[in-house]
Amino acid sequence: MKTYSLNELNERAKEHFDQLQVNKLFATSDGQFFLMENRAQLHAGKGTVHKIKNEEPSEGIKPTEEEKPTTVKELLVQIEQIEDVTTLNDMLMAEISGQNRSTAVKSIEAKIAHLTK
Repeated sequence: MKTYSLNELNERAKEHFDQLQVNKLFATSDGQFFLMENRAQLHAGKGTVHKIKNEEPSEGIKPTEEEKPTTVKELLVQIEQIEDVTTLNDMLMAEISGQNRSTAVKSIEAKIAHLTK
């Protein structure tokens, strides 16, 4: 099975952006593209999933609900429903590298601590 580098995935993603009329895709290292991150994670298993944004968005493409930032209130509801430490760690890293909201970070850390007791 061929493994693609991030640069190769970025190149291959261009045709998918045009075809699907989206500005964001999730790609697995084996060259598969997904609209939803959780589907890419399921496909990849322990493999790598890359978030790829369209650097040259097509005219008329509007941000989807998924592309709009999640509010802290919405995030807190999601955290309560998640029982997987790996998923929570991924959320924590995304929050820290993204908006880095202290309430969100503390809530995710508290849930991880609760599950690892």
